Amino acid sequence: MNVVIGIDTGGTYTDAAVLNEETREVLASAKALTTKDNLETGIKNALSQVPGEYFRDCKMVALSTTLATNACVEKKYGKAKLILFGTDKESALRITAQLGAIPPGDLICIDTKTKFSGEIPCMPDWEAFAGMVREECCGCDVIAVSEVYTAQTGSVLERKARDIIQSVLGKTVVCGYELFEELGFIKRGLGAYLNGKLIPLIDEFLRAVKGVMGRLGIDCPVSIVRSDGTLMSVEYTRLHPIETLLCGPVASVTGAGGLTREKDAYVIDMGGTTSDIAILRGGAPSIVRGGITIGDWKTFVKGVYIDTFGLGGDSEVKFQDNEPVIMDSRVIPICILASEYPQICEELSALRNSEWQISNHAHEYYKLTKPVESLSSFPEHEREIICELETKPMSMRQLARTLKMSVSDLRLGSLESRGIIMKSGLTPTDIMHVRGEFTDHNAQAAGNLAVYLAHIHGWTLEELCEKIYDRVKFKMYRNIVRAAMVRKYSETAREGMGGVLEQMIACQWEEAKEEIKGRERSGGMEFRALFRLEYPLIGIGGPVKVFAEDVAKALQTRAVIPENFRVANAIGAAICNMEVTAQAVVTYVYDNGGAVTRLRVSSKGEAVTFEPKEEEKACALAEKLAVKRAEEEALERGYDKDRLEIQVERTDKYFIGFGGIMETLFVACAK
Repeated sequence: MNVVIGIDTGGTYTDAAVLNEETREVLASAKALTTKDNLETGIKNALSQVPGEYFRDCKMVALSTTLATNACVEKKYGKAKLILFGTDKESALRITAQLGAIPPGDLICIDTKTKFSGEIPCMPDWEAFAGMVREECCGCDVIAVSEVYTAQTGSVLERKARDIIQSVLGKTVVCGYELFEELGFIKRGLGAYLNGKLIPLIDEFLRAVKGVMGRLGIDCPVSIVRSDGTLMSVEYTRLHPIETLLCGPVASVTGAGGLTREKDAYVIDMGGTTSDIAILRGGAPSIVRGGITIGDWKTFVKGVYIDTFGLGGDSEVKFQDNEPVIMDSRVIPICILASEYPQICEELSALRNSEWQISNHAHEYYKLTKPVESLSSFPEHEREIICELETKPMSMRQLARTLKMSVSDLRLGSLESRGIIMKSGLTPTDIMHVRGEFTDHNAQAAGNLAVYLAHIHGWTLEELCEKIYDRVKFKMYRNIVRAAMVRKYSETAREGMGGVLEQMIACQWEEAKEEIKGRERSGGMEFRALFRLEYPLIGIGGPVKVFAEDVAKALQTRAVIPENFRVANAIGAAICNMEVTAQAVVTYVYDNGGAVTRLRVSSKGEAVTFEPKEEEKACALAEKLAVKRAEEEALERGYDKDRLEIQVERTDKYFIGFGGIMETLFVACAK
């Protein structure tokens, strides 16, 4: 029996699933904590739970990950520079401010005065260019290059610049035309720049996977999920890591569709840090038009529609005005920290049996998350904090007492934002342990903390648990309503939901909640706002089963929780399809009298001009180029040449009101 192994490395957990290659039956699955300081450990811990006999029969390992997405959000990636041909720096910075966060020092502009016709009046001084590259780009991991009007110029400047940079520095060069065919060379350049910054990160991930496979004796090809739900090879991914943006959520929604067989559905994927909302239409994930946006970056990357918000099993629970609030921020659940450091359970037991004094910091711990090689660059008080946390986690009160200062003087924010230390506190995961709905970690520590917090706020333990669950459900409900309204009424919702609508959503939740509990409301109801999903709600991800049922009822729909909902992302990676599309365009150029003066065939940085009478010849070349590009990329992405099938679609686009053909588009699809 041949099997496929899917692996998903997320922000909190690394999941693995083994599927029968033919029937897609799930044969085994496993979860392990993601180890960000050494990715191999988390991957090995997940795969080590899988029966070893499946490794011998494995025909492919398919990967998905949120590493690239998280890097964009957290701004943690490699060093790169972007060289733009065809603009001045002031103009470029004005545009990049709206498209992505590139520091001015990373941007080099050479204004070639390129005309729309493709003529380049001011060709660069290539000797001077080589000297500039040697001086300004030597400290980079990757250099990105993009030029204006590539469809007309044939990307001649990008190609020449790439050859010079590689000969001078021997560095990796990413050309905009190699990644994107759309117009907008600055946005295309920013995509190439971001792609370059992600290369070291993805390379580390791929090496970690290969290392674990080697130790476990898994010898087979490796594929990675692309942002549009298709697959690509390791070699292709190393040079195109930007294509992995959102690949984790994409694998999740693909897994949701595969596990449930639902054709039209909303999907809520609740992880440890965030929740993702996606939509299935006709059994396939809904695709974003115009490219996906991640953090500060607006890209040309084609991807699945995903709406992400801060809600996960590890979301921090704070208390404001004596009510629990589910924060967007992630902390280490107390139950997980206590599993690693059992003394914390004893400390929380002592806290539980203490004098019940209210304290904002008694239960909040901090842990050193990565070793610090040199302390000299840190201020003195931060050096002291790091040294104290080297042996064990400590609460803020313990830290303050040890360092002989007040809690307010600790100033932990800088160390926390740089990822050197991380907070641990109460989370929905802890409450799930208290209620026995999730028991992988130290439930006693979670119980000790919950009893303490319930008492100081004047609640029973059950009341505390119920209040926190209610806030989790409401946050999920509110964001599903928001996402659905933004899709349905995009113009109206563009500026935000507004206070009245927010209040309506909150009131509707309270009304629905009473009905879910089977309580009759007193008095008649003159008016009721009703938010309703016409599609079922598929719930996937570790914590989702606890919350999705009630949220679906409040939205007047049914919840679908598949059997392997906890590892749907790994399953989705294993069942993603192989498909490549490429295009070529015949553009009709007219004079002022409305007559065609020439035809231009363009495809991925290549441009060829024809006379008006050579229309048939131009179209034949365009079709040939589309097929060639699709086949080339399919082979680059690791597809089997002997099994490759390519189909071509032709579309003629006309000028509105003029009647003349604007362009003829040939799209080749390789499967």
